[in-house]
Amino acid sequence: MRTRTLSTIALSIVIAASGCGDDGTAPPAPLDVSGVWSYQAPDLVWGPVVCQMTGVTATLLQSDNTFSGTTTGGVIACQSGETSGSRDLVDYAVTDGSVTGTSITFTIASLEQGSDVSITHVGTVTDNSMSGTVTAQFELPPPVGAVVPLTGTWSATR
Repeated sequence: MRTRTLSTIALSIVIAASGCGDDGTAPPAPLDVSGVWSYQAPDLVWGPVVCQMTGVTATLLQSDNTFSGTTTGGVIACQSGETSGSRDLVDYAVTDGSVTGTSITFTIASLEQGSDVSITHVGTVTDNSMSGTVTAQFELPPPVGAVVPLTGTWSATR
């Protein structure tokens, strides 16, 4: 009887242990954001100043769950009361990109020497779209021309 009880206990331990640890499946791969995206930030705000960033193309390259890239083209147009201004955007670098599940974060920074432009993005991504909130240090177009903190939303599609 004792041998049978020890065998039953040993079998129970083996069965219980087989349920622990690695089940042999790999974690799901992060969504791949590599490719060309059409980007916009339609409602950037600083006090009475409202800006729209449109016509930007972002080209991204992902490795594992990190990515980087560049942006080209686009215009930023701002208005405060009856005063308005716009300017063409120069090329920017996409840095510090990370995808975890459907969460995405990245920064867009100017490639211009001495520029203070930095646009931080937090949001969600699906196969062909992403969107979220943005916090930016951005030089407004003339007549303002100062670097100011802008906040708002952004989206991109491919």
